[in-house]
Amino acid sequence: MNGLVVLNLSHNSFLGHIPSSFGNLSQIESLDLSSNALTGRIPTEFANLNFLSYLNLSFNKLSGKIPTSTQLQSFNASSYEGNQGLFGSPLTTHDPITVTPPTSSEGSNWSSKSEREWMLRGAEVGFPVGITIFIGPILYIKRYREWYCKHLHILIMKILRKEDNITRARRRTRRNQQRQRR
Repeated sequence: MNGLVVLNLSHNSFLGHIPSSFGNLSQIESLDLSSNALTGRIPTEFANLNFLSYLNLSFNKLSGKIPTSTQLQSFNASSYEGNQGLFGSPLTTHDPITVTPPTSSEGSNWSSKSEREWMLRGAEVGFPVGITIFIGPILYIKRYREWYCKHLHILIMKILRKEDNITRARRRTRRNQQRQRR
């Protein structure tokens, strides 16, 4: 695989460490390992990838210092974002473990865009399913529809009677006040 030029293994839920043998891909120009669950350090062998013009290791669980080489430091910080334990140029130059964590008042950040996307997709699916589960039986099963209408009628009548009683009490109070003024 030494002649490999482009390798995209993003969004595959890969676990474990990045194999150091990736550093032997001497002709690689584009390497995308983003949005997996890769852990550990970036192999120091990546410093040998001289033809690498695109690198994306974002949104994994990588940690440690980014290996020093002119190639790896030339990429944007976005190539490494979403890795909580990763530091070094082009990211911050200090170890994130020694940095104080944000307070709860600062809010919490999502660790990746994909988590937000899944949350939104869940809401998109969950809302119609929930409506169907609760409203469907009322619409399609006569026994449930009758029960619902009966109890809704009772509730509305109680509310209206209460309002009616309140209105009557106000009228009595006004009449009594008018009599006292005369």
